[in-house]
Amino acid sequence: MKYRVSLDLAFDEEKHALNLKKEAENLLPEASNINEGKDNQEIGFIDYRECNHDDPTRTIPDKVIEHIDVGERVVVAKPVIATD
Repeated sequence: MKYRVSLDLAFDEEKHALNLKKEAENLLPEASNINEGKDNQEIGFIDYRECNHDDPTRTIPDKVIEHIDVGERVVVAKPVIATD
């Protein structure tokens, strides 16, 4: 059995988002993936993004600034292009 935490929080100030991301990064060495290498694997991750959901036209997609996968207890940071 494992214990899972899922969060999706938006902040008005970037400093709060960066503080939470840093705390999560500090815990990555303790995190593990589920069923790694199998068809039903679940890879843990952290996404840090600019959220544009408050745009009244909803024409600006979110911009992923950083995506970090949990992989064999090593943090792999990858730049990712915008998603919605």
